[in-house]
Amino acid sequence: MQDPATKWGKDKPHPGYESFHDDFDGDEAFGKYDRKVPDHFSGPGSGDDQFMNSMISKYALELSKPDGTPTGEFVFKYPHAKQAAYEIVDTHLGLKGAEAEDYLSKYFDKTW
Repeated sequence: MQDPATKWGKDKPHPGYESFHDDFDGDEAFGKYDRKVPDHFSGPGSGDDQFMNSMISKYALELSKPDGTPTGEFVFKYPHAKQAAYEIVDTHLGLKGAEAEDYLSKYFDKTW
């Protein structure tokens, strides 16, 4: 595998890693990336906070240094939180499709 063709740095900082970049082996732009969920959120059966494991694994953005090195810091920006909210209203309120959309249209921005 070669280095990514896109060069990141101080003048062109890396945008971070979306959850769907996990297990990416590409040569362009992001290069190889494997998401490492912090040990204290290591998944089902570990006694951890499984909600946080799910949020980090499925939705959060992992911040990176300007050169593209992952930092292990995970954040939610508006689109990540909105995407997670659809799962939550489905799982906890049983709302799907138009019902979920109506509910989130009414409450999400107020809560955000």
